[in-house]
Amino acid sequence: MTWIKTQIDISAPIERLWDILTATGNYGQWNSYLIQVDGENTPSETIMVHSVPIIGTKAMVVPVLVISVEPYVMRWEGGLPDRTQFKGDHIFRLEPLDGGRTCFFHEELFSGSMADAILDKHGPAIEAAFVRFNVDLAKAAEPKK
Repeated sequence: MTWIKTQIDISAPIERLWDILTATGNYGQWNSYLIQVDGENTPSETIMVHSVPIIGTKAMVVPVLVISVEPYVMRWEGGLPDRTQFKGDHIFRLEPLDGGRTCFFHEELFSGSMADAILDKHGPAIEAAFVRFNVDLAKAAEPKK
């Protein structure tokens, strides 16, 4: 199993970030990585996620199972149809910080017989896309200067 882990401290309260993060129908308004999400972001539902891992490339549309949407932790599962070959457990997690700030953790645990080969090839682009998502989330949530 392999992890990609990113995080960012954001100058906005946890409730504001949670509202933005869980309103997946609005992702196209602020998000340059996950540009569209179709479907209900509720546990056991399959949503269609339109992602642009590398700016300038065509969006990929991937069916993703919503595992949980609990206060300040949202989990999705994606991968190949045969999850024993490749599975990603995508985790969005918020933790409050002092002064009305929030730490956003954006992580994915990859497993399956093809995980190492896929991540050797695409891991750096996936991590860069996560970082881009994080920065976009901060821009959407922080007060405008």
